[in-house]
Amino acid sequence: MWNFYLSVILLSATQIQSVLATGCNIVSVSSPSASTLNVEWSSYSGASVYLLDLRVVNSTSIAPVVVMQVAPRTQRLIQGLRPGHVYHVTLKVFQFTSVVCTTMKEAITVPATSQITFSKAISSTSIRFEWSSVIGADSYILFIDKLFSFPPQKHNQTFTSLGGQVDGLAPSTTYNCYVYASNSAGRSAKSSTKTIMTLVQPPTIVSLAATGKSTAHVTWNSVSKVLLYQVTVTDSDTSNPPVIRNTSSTSMDIINLEPCSNYTVGVSSANVFLVPGEPKNVYHSTSNINPVTTLSVDYSCSSSMVTVTWGLVFGANLYRATAVDGTGASLNCTSASGSCHITMLKCGEKYMVHVTAISDDCESRSNTSALFETVPCAPANPQTIHDCSSNVIVFNWQPTNNTFYYVATSEDNNGKVTECRTADNSCYFTNTGCGQFYKYNVYAVSTCNSELSQTEFVRTSPCLPTNVRTAAECHADTLITTWDSTAGALSYTVEAQGNTGETYNCSSSSNSCAVTGVPCGEHLSVWITASSDKCTTNRVLGEVAQTVPCTPTNLAVSVGCSQDSARFNWTTSIGSIFYVVVAEDANGYLYSCNSMGATCLMEGLRCGQNYTASIVGSNLQCNSSTSKEIAFMTAPCPPTNIEAFRDCNANHALIVWQNHQPTGLYTANIVDQTGAQLNCTSNTVNNCKIKSLPCGRRYNATVTYYDGNCPSTSTSISMDSVPCGPENVSASIVCGSGELTLTWDVPAPAENYTAIISRGMGQPLRCNSTVTRCSEGGLACGSSYSVVVFSVTGSCLSLPSDEVTVQSLPCPPTGVSAVHMCAPNPVPVSWVASDSATHYSALAVSGTGHTSECRTNKTSCSLSGLRCGEVYTVGVSGADDNCTGLLSDTVSLNTEPCPPTNVSSQLLCSGGTAHIHWATSANAVSYSLTAVGTGQNLTCTSTTPNCTLSSLVCGEPHDILVTATDGICVSNPSDPFRQKEGTAPNTSSLSI
Repeated sequence: MWNFYLSVILLSATQIQSVLATGCNIVSVSSPSASTLNVEWSSYSGASVYLLDLRVVNSTSIAPVVVMQVAPRTQRLIQGLRPGHVYHVTLKVFQFTSVVCTTMKEAITVPATSQITFSKAISSTSIRFEWSSVIGADSYILFIDKLFSFPPQKHNQTFTSLGGQVDGLAPSTTYNCYVYASNSAGRSAKSSTKTIMTLVQPPTIVSLAATGKSTAHVTWNSVSKVLLYQVTVTDSDTSNPPVIRNTSSTSMDIINLEPCSNYTVGVSSANVFLVPGEPKNVYHSTSNINPVTTLSVDYSCSSSMVTVTWGLVFGANLYRATAVDGTGASLNCTSASGSCHITMLKCGEKYMVHVTAISDDCESRSNTSALFETVPCAPANPQTIHDCSSNVIVFNWQPTNNTFYYVATSEDNNGKVTECRTADNSCYFTNTGCGQFYKYNVYAVSTCNSELSQTEFVRTSPCLPTNVRTAAECHADTLITTWDSTAGALSYTVEAQGNTGETYNCSSSSNSCAVTGVPCGEHLSVWITASSDKCTTNRVLGEVAQTVPCTPTNLAVSVGCSQDSARFNWTTSIGSIFYVVVAEDANGYLYSCNSMGATCLMEGLRCGQNYTASIVGSNLQCNSSTSKEIAFMTAPCPPTNIEAFRDCNANHALIVWQNHQPTGLYTANIVDQTGAQLNCTSNTVNNCKIKSLPCGRRYNATVTYYDGNCPSTSTSISMDSVPCGPENVSASIVCGSGELTLTWDVPAPAENYTAIISRGMGQPLRCNSTVTRCSEGGLACGSSYSVVVFSVTGSCLSLPSDEVTVQSLPCPPTGVSAVHMCAPNPVPVSWVASDSATHYSALAVSGTGHTSECRTNKTSCSLSGLRCGEVYTVGVSGADDNCTGLLSDTVSLNTEPCPPTNVSSQLLCSGGTAHIHWATSANAVSYSLTAVGTGQNLTCTSTTPNCTLSSLVCGEPHDILVTATDGICVSNPSDPFRQKEGTAPNTSSLSI
């Protein structure tokens, strides 16, 4: 059955196919305790085994808990879970070895037990608590049960913090208090019970009366069962500390009050442990100091003596204090001051004291008296009763006569003393500590304390063990449990329960013990109890225990034809969450791979090597034992140092390799970019030859070795075949620069190209390029060139392309001349013919940008339309059918001057003269002026743009014309300027 259980779990862990949840259903998942989940599911027809897989949500470091349940049972209690953790609960239904249905549900375990770490009654109606934090708790529920109440009275309050206060409780009432940690799964286990009594309520009526200038008397109503009251007198002046006194009566005298002061007097009721509750306050203001008579007693229990004190009376010189017991016997003392001592008092008696003031001739007994009681006898026959579960200790004794109450004390190992005051003859000590050795005594109190009773000794239950940890410590079948030793424990018992139904235990008197016989891959819940000679604690849940993982089985390897890797598969093992496969070669080198599943790929192996491999499982703390070894071998190593040698002339490739094996077949294979392949083989030598390579191809060359089982291919190298020759060569001249531009086509790209450009004489030109075009300058003008192009790859040249011819630009004409002609005649231009030019173009460009052009197929032509007063640059270029050549050397040409403009005159009739001015004409070297009048014509010439006419008849008008000449040509006359007649001696001027 165990083997079948393991098979089902391993099959489930390695199951790859996902099975939809159709027909199977998890009915409920509940958490009965902090380490368990109770899973119930619906029955599935035909099921042979149900498998439960529980995994902590969002955790990969905690191993899953896997449990199998044989059909037809459909419920299982899962142990060994972590308190307050959320689990994915997966149910798989098996029909024999096949998973037929899968479903999942999420559930959470209840929290671990929280413990009350602090509790204190802070008033008669309120108690404050603190408790420990636990993982997974959303809230904490505090319960307070009133003891000895019928019907039972319970209080509960929910907190999200780690402390709180409960109000509204009854005064002087004992409560059992405990706490639950809670989350959505429910409550944790109940904490240990703390028994706490609320404080006593204060008196309801407190009265205060002044008895003198510095004294007062305070009284209050008694509170049921209160044996001691605390009176606190607080001055409004905070520099004076408060005065605190305890009393068992319902009144107290206050003395030494400061005059003109304000006081707050508070009366609190003390419980049986002398802890006062909240006070009831009254307020008192002192008046001016007035003499008063008072009486008070102070009984000393240790000396059986009473000190009587009184206020002095004016005129008295002696005082006598008298104490009378219940039988009428009296004792007295005298004094001239305000006090005296009465000794030899009987025990167990009540005395009434009064004071008599004595003068020389009379006595006066006081109207006031004071009562006191002497110490009672020590209580007899003390006994203790101890309850192991709650550690409550009941201490009782025989009652004594004339006793108001008793004071019982407990003292623990550390000397801490706890008092209990009661009018009964027993005390319940509830706030006892675990693992303590207590001493108990009691004495009776009337007005004084009796002697102590005989001592009783009690040992309480051991404390709960803490820091309980269990570890396999990587032993095969042993769990080691450790804990912190606890006070009061003489021995410890550890109990572990796993998911196989078996229970394991061990006992120890130290703080560790070993549980043996536990199987591998098990998760266990672990509890511990501590014991003394009389008591045993409740079980304490420790951390979840996990044994060493089981060894993985069925290790298998698949190498295929891989040279450097191997894939391993195995059957997973219970308790393992991580697996490591280790392989070792013949030289002792180790290789590994790891996985959280059932397979891993080991890389970095060496080719052609024999290996042995084994596997271990791990839970990240302990490793399983090593599995059986398996052997395997990697694929053979590939050929190395591949080289390809190209013979350009013979057009074949020689492939050479190293690492040649004496057996097996080697195949050299070359593949071009299109996928076309060529190959050669050899089984004897380390080379072979591939012939008839197509031109212009780039090949990737590899060599494959086949040993009969696996091919092993080398890394590839690149090689090029002989380049293909260029085709469709085109040659053209760039007309502007005369540069030769070549283009061509290639069947396949080559590394470089070289063009040879030759004109049949001198050194040819070369143009090199890595693309299918190139440009070359420096061609001689008027020449015819032949061009061929080669493809180049490495040191190999292709066959040349077909030859093409190209004509360079025509040479510029020489001997250019231009003849100066007068307008409107055109200007003739002539030149010497140039090589290869079929026609010519003459171009004149002026300084202002005006142009004139003439074209001809001869060696002269005439330029027309030239403007006057310009300087032209004249050049000639030759052209063929494709391009116009470069411009020749230019000559300069000046045209005739333009007619002068802006003619003006200044007439001087007194001298018979006129000064004539005009604007300068470009290219003019001299000017001629003519003035035509009615009776006379006058002329003058000048090289400057001005001239003076003399012998001018002032009374006649004249028309003045100006012409310019360059020495060859004369311009047209200027626009006529009329010089009007003048009147002497006035002058006139006019310009147009």
